[in-house]
Amino acid sequence: TDEKSDFIELVKAIRMALATLNPREEHVLRELYFEEKTLEGAGMTLQFGKERVRQVLSKALRKLRHVLEQNV
Repeated sequence: TDEKSDFIELVKAIRMALATLNPREEHVLRELYFEEKTLEGAGMTLQFGKERVRQVLSKALRKLRHVLEQNV
């Protein structure tokens, strides 16, 4: 169906977007969104200050947005 193929295309686009992230950006996203840590908590785990975590997060989200806008 069209709905199923749209979903498959969306999943492909998301995977492609995630592949553009460097390991640090991927780790920050995982800490904040999948492990539900705060900026400070993620910073402690990653040994960054919370401002650095915010900067890495901002860059990662910008990259994801750009790739997804190009492909969806």
